[in-house]
Amino acid sequence: MSIHRLSIAILLALPNTASAAPPTWPRAQPVWEEGFDSASLPEGWEDQGSGRITLSAGASLPPTARGLAVNVQGEGQAYLQLYNLTPWPHREFPRDTYFSLWLHPNNVQIPPGQAISLVRMRDADWNVMAGVRLRQSSASYELLLELPDGSLDQAAIPIDGDWHEVMLGCRPGDWIGLWVDGAAGPLVSDVSHEADHVRVLLIGKADGHWSGETPSGTLYLD
Repeated sequence: MSIHRLSIAILLALPNTASAAPPTWPRAQPVWEEGFDSASLPEGWEDQGSGRITLSAGASLPPTARGLAVNVQGEGQAYLQLYNLTPWPHREFPRDTYFSLWLHPNNVQIPPGQAISLVRMRDADWNVMAGVRLRQSSASYELLLELPDGSLDQAAIPIDGDWHEVMLGCRPGDWIGLWVDGAAGPLVSDVSHEADHVRVLLIGKADGHWSGETPSGTLYLD
C-alpha cells in the first residue's frame, strides 16, 4: 500500500507480532481504510462537528479528491466518530492496533500551554485507550501522545506546517506509541487499560470545555 495514497486506516498487527516487543510496524495487516473523496461522509461516521467539519478539495493531499477541514475555533468540540470500526459483524481488536492519517496544521493558532486532541481511541465504555494531541511551539508545532488517564507524555515530536503522516498504536494493557512520517516516536510501556480492545475512533478536535484563550483556524486531515 503506497503511503502517498493512504487516507485513514485501521491496521491490525499480524498474529505473530502480538507478543513482540517493541511494536513491529509496518509488519501489519490492513483491515480497514477510509477515504473522504465523496461529497458526503462515508457510512458509519457520526458528525459531532456542529457544521465545523467539511469535506473539502482544499483539505486534500493529492491524489485524493477531498479531505477533512476541521474548524478548531472556540471552546467546543468538532470531531467525527466511528463507533464500530468494521461493518457487521463488528470486529474487536485485542492485539496491536494502529491508526494512521495525514495531518496538515494549516497555520492554526493554539494558545500556549494548550493542545488539540486530533485522534482518540476509546473502548466501548468511552474510556480513552490512546490519543494524539497537537500543540504550537516556538518553531512550529509538536505532536504528543495522550495517555489513558488524560495526561500527556512529554516526549514531543516537532513537525513543520506541511503534511505529515501520523500513526497511533496501542496494545491493550501493555503499551501505546506514536509514529510520525514513518519514524518511531515515544512509546509508553506498562499502560493500564479498562478494556482489552479498541472499539471507538474519534478524529478532529475531540476535546472541548476550553477556558481562557481558545484555538482558531482550520486544520486538514486526509
